[in-house]
Amino acid sequence: MNRYHITVLGGDARMAWLADALRQEGHTVRLAALAPPAELQKRLPPAEEIHTLLPQSTLVILSVPTATPQGLLHTPTVEGSFPLADCLSLLPVGATVLGGTLPPACREIVTARELRYTDLLQLPELAEL
Repeated sequence: MNRYHITVLGGDARMAWLADALRQEGHTVRLAALAPPAELQKRLPPAEEIHTLLPQSTLVILSVPTATPQGLLHTPTVEGSFPLADCLSLLPVGATVLGGTLPPACREIVTARELRYTDLLQLPELAEL
């Protein structure tokens, strides 16, 4: 089985549970802009600073929903606001990113930085959920 280094960026408790499931499968998981619920805090690594983690992140899972109407990363578990466009701009060229529907300005960044973006809401298997 392939083992991946995965960054989970933003989201709510569901993203923390996803991170824990990935960790249990043997993947290396790092968190940013996500505070796990109490029952997961000992099993998951502490969240790292976005500006130091994202430039090293080649595989990123964003929350769904991904952005607020103002274009901010969806981060209900932490204080602060993080423009999604800034987060995407920090990723290495060619990084793989999974998430929800992006605002138009963010789609332009995805194209310019050659990010391999998968809009999970466009997948037929997930569209009906």
